[in-house]
Formats: sequence, C-alpha cells, structure tokens
Amino acid sequence: MDDQKLGDDVYAVKMYPETCACKTPLNVAYFVLDNAKYWYLNFIYNFMNKCFDMDKLHFVEGDTDSAYWAVSGDENAGIKQYLLFRY
Repeated sequence: MDDQKLGDDVYAVKMYPETCACKTPLNVAYFVLDNAKYWYLNFIYNFMNKCFDMDKLHFVEGDTDSAYWAVSGDENAGIKQYLLFRY
C-alpha cells in the first residue's frame, strides 16, 4: 500500500493487491447478467411500450437494476399527463 498526504485531513491511497479471487463460477455470472437483461427488456417492450405514449417518454440509459427516462410535456399540467394507460 502506498499513501500520499494531500492536505491536513486528505490522503490519497493506492493499494497493490497481490491476488484476486473470484468465488462465483463464470457460468452463474453470465446467466445472472443475461437473465437480468431479458427481464429488463421484457419490461420495456411488453409493458412500457404497450401502456404508455412513447412519444412522450424517452429511454435515456439503464443498467442491470436501474432505468432513466426523460418525460416530455407541460410541467404545469400535472404528473399524469400523457401517461394514461393504453389498451
């Protein structure tokens, strides 16, 4: 481990690990990631696209456990504008 004092209460620390151990088999890790992607896309395509007006929603970015959406419209019209359930 190497450290450097940057200020009165501020330090920069660099660690040099000698070994790295992964206790999860790769096939389990790949399955979990693939399964998460499946359900993530399943939710977007089979729920969001069918239930909401996608002209007013824009998928910005997402990760395995999060999604960021941009919603357009009049900010003074309330939270339920253009988000009515479509049949």
